Amino acid sequence: METHQEFVHDAILAVAFGILTLVSGYRSYLYFTLKGSGKVVTLFYVLIFTTSFVRCIWFGIPSIYMEGNYLPKGTVAFKGSHWKGVFVSEVLLAIGTISLYAVFILLISFWANMLNKVEESENSPISSYEGSGRKPRGPLETFCMVILALLVMETLNIVLFLCRVYNAEVMILYDSALFSVVSLTCLYGISFFSYRIRIILQTLGYINAKSTKQQVQRILAITLAANIFFLLRVVVEVCIVITLIIHFLSSKSMVVDEELHSLWSKCILSKHWLEVGIIALELVVSSSVSSSQSSDGGASESRSSRRHASGPEKQRRSNKPREPTAPDVYLPMTPQNEERTASHTNVDIENDIATADVHTRLSATENTPLLTTGTKNFSNYSS
Repeated sequence: METHQEFVHDAILAVAFGILTLVSGYRSYLYFTLKGSGKVVTLFYVLIFTTSFVRCIWFGIPSIYMEGNYLPKGTVAFKGSHWKGVFVSEVLLAIGTISLYAVFILLISFWANMLNKVEESENSPISSYEGSGRKPRGPLETFCMVILALLVMETLNIVLFLCRVYNAEVMILYDSALFSVVSLTCLYGISFFSYRIRIILQTLGYINAKSTKQQVQRILAITLAANIFFLLRVVVEVCIVITLIIHFLSSKSMVVDEELHSLWSKCILSKHWLEVGIIALELVVSSSVSSSQSSDGGASESRSSRRHASGPEKQRRSNKPREPTAPDVYLPMTPQNEERTASHTNVDIENDIATADVHTRLSATENTPLLTTGTKNFSNYSS
């Protein structure tokens, strides 16, 4: 049965994930759109909402109706009275984990897509897809393919359990091994693409004689936080795998002894507290960037109004309320930004970027959603 300490931790985590559910749900409603690249903003917050909501349910349901406690059990499908609770518990855990990892996979997909466009522009001013009639694969397509692969592998785990090929212990081992590999992959992807994007930011700052230090620092901070999360997550998952394998080799069973109950509980709880931390960080960063964008955008609009308007027209423009927008890190390119980017094609590019066309294509990519975490649109640095 569940210990008093586990009960208290379950209640606290249920409240924590409940708060994150409310915040992410409100953000999803506030920025909901299915038009253009704005749907990426919606997807970002929906994934966070799904993770928080599923975790809130998992911790909120009394353990007596689920697994009883955190220790793995040799439960077999369609046998006994508690196999359904164990099965539902493992499915909810898998859904929440996949939703959380999907946030980072979405980020990596857009970073990779942006960098590919930059490389194509540097190698050839004319895209290889323009003459072939083929449409290049977009970041959302890459994201969907990766998530589909994860869902297929997780579905295989569920099917094998329901077919009684193995019990719930092996089901836990399967998930731990799978998400260890996914964690390492995300760790590499975020580190690799983050480094290359910081190089691009520094290059743009050099070309346009504008400082991008703040943007680079924000990307680096998020990268470090994600790396810490994935490294610790890998350690926890590997510990789970090793513990289960050792018990299987020694006693032909993966059931953890009661003597290790406290250590096992701490291992599981640390994994979920890491999730609370990284989700809260994502929401805080997106909120701070939204506030910064609103103030910066208001100042920019005010300067533009003073420069181009006078008299009653100037007064009308200054009194016009600003519509709420999502954090600029997730914003698509707007028609105004496209027009503004096109007006800066005649730029004196140094030897590090060969042609003005490269810079034009780069600027067109700079407003891609999820390009950077906590940065202004790069088009602001092209003016």
